[in-house]
Amino acid sequence: MKISEESLLNEIVSLLMAENNKMPIPREKVNKWMQSDNLEVLGAVFELLTDKRYYLNIAPPFSIEDYHPFMKHYYKRCFLENPDGEWSYSRYEAGWSFVNWFIGLWNDSEVSRHMIDELKKLLAQLYKKGDERLRICIVTATLEHLFERRDISQYFADWKNDPILKIAYFEAMEWSSNQ
Repeated sequence: MKISEESLLNEIVSLLMAENNKMPIPREKVNKWMQSDNLEVLGAVFELLTDKRYYLNIAPPFSIEDYHPFMKHYYKRCFLENPDGEWSYSRYEAGWSFVNWFIGLWNDSEVSRHMIDELKKLLAQLYKKGDERLRICIVTATLEHLFERRDISQYFADWKNDPILKIAYFEAMEWSSNQ
């Protein structure tokens, strides 16, 4: 890790480790951190954005539209690179977290359906371009859990018409309790 990336990570981690820290976190700093190429830095930023103890201190606050591209980028990197870091998620951890993110957006009537469509497209791209290990992860860590919700499995039903994606769809349906 480069010195500048290490100092970025240390700066974010010190915020995450501070007890009862109610200090405002400048949005400009978070934007800068989100541009890092280092997956450990991105993992720490992910923690900052997904834990209300920290997220609510970002000033001025982000809207979901502001950080949604970051979330997609972070998940994609974790799925593809399968890191073994302290702050970054492994492929399977990313898959389980992705389920929570997706369902949270799905359940929020204020969220643009376009964001959900983007996540579905991301999973399709990763599955189509992925090796066997990535495909298994997408099915078992993500799709099978998403498909426990009938409304979500129906949303993915168009995958049955794709020669590659239909494999993922039917495997996930077999694993899920929603058959």
